[in-house]
Parts: sequence; C-alpha cells; structure tokens
Amino acid sequence: MRLASCLLFVLACTPPVEGALRDARSATDLPPDLEVRWEERGGTSTGARDLVVRGDGTFEHRTWRPGFAAGDPTSRGTPGGRPDAEGRHTVSAEQVRDLIALVLEIEGWDQEVDDDLPDPALDQGRAWLKLRVGGAESEVWEHHADLEATGRLVRVRSALEAMLATAHAHELDPETAGDDVPTDEGGDENDVAPEAGPTTVLRGDAEGVGVTTP
Repeated sequence: MRLASCLLFVLACTPPVEGALRDARSATDLPPDLEVRWEERGGTSTGARDLVVRGDGTFEHRTWRPGFAAGDPTSRGTPGGRPDAEGRHTVSAEQVRDLIALVLEIEGWDQEVDDDLPDPALDQGRAWLKLRVGGAESEVWEHHADLEATGRLVRVRSALEAMLATAHAHELDPETAGDDVPTDEGGDENDVAPEAGPTTVLRGDAEGVGVTTP
C-alpha cells in the first residue's frame, strides 16, 4: 500500500506535458498534434523570428529584420509587420525525436524566470518556448539578453537552427547533406529525411533574404 501511494504521488506530480512528450518520443508514429515552437522578439534591436516543428515533420520559419515591423519585443503575439523571409521544410521523425529528447533534458515546460523581474534596460527582447502535444500545453520564456548566460532554452534555438541548416544543405545538395553542419549535443548532422522536399519560400525582400529556391 505504501509503495502504491508513493507511485500515485509521483504520477500526480508529473507535469502533463512531460508525460505526453515521453509518450510521443517512444511512440511508433509521432502524434500529428505535436508542436515545438520558438518565438523570439527583439523589436528594433534584434528583429524577431518564429520557428516551429510539428509531429508530421513540417518545419516552418519566419524572420523579421530589426525595426518597427518586428513588433513589440515584450509581446508574445505575432509581429504585425511583414516577414522579411519565411519558408517551409521537411525534417525526419528521428530529428523530431532528438528535439523532444532535448526538451525533456532541459525540462522545457518549467518556467525558471520570475515574471516580476524587469526587462534588461538595454535589451527588452524576450524568447518563448511553447510546447503542445496530446492535449497538454506549456509556455516558458527568458529575457533575450539572458539566453546565452543561462544556456538553457537557447539550446532549443540552437537545435532548431541546426535542423534548418541541415534542411537547406539537403535541398542544395542531397548527396552531401549535413556535412559540417553544427548540431546540439547528441545530434547527428547527417540525420536528414530522405523524403525531405525543397524549400518553399513564400516571400523575400532585398539583400538576398528569402530568395526562392526551385
């Protein structure tokens, strides 16, 4: 009875997102409602970007250059300005599972920054990690200026950037995809879906940002 009570206590204290992520990672097929979303808002200082990976293997990204179009750096909403570039890619199920493993490692559903803390005077930007799977959701954030110092949520951003770089490399040259592409710890730079399709860049502006790839 005592052991059963302890097990029930542990299960009751397990965050629902954590359990859903563990189930998703071990499942034969990733749940289509799985979503790992990174939102970063730097406003006129560093611009803004959205990166999202879903259980069906889609990877979408949008970027805004520094300026008023990048929106309010403290707002979690989508900037009202037109993105400078946006695209859609395909990643492998193994890459998505590696991303889930990283989120589990850093406990990406646990908010470690006090919401009452003021934004840094020189950089009021923020970044959010939003998780959704199996009906469970979570949202945590850090000050943009603290991302590198804490070395926690920024690991998810680095992993997403590596996935994006690998997808680009595969689209440019499928035979050498993944060569010299940096990855997060435990990642495999050659782990690219054989069925990965070409980039679909929806719009782009000057200076080579968002150039359409056939």
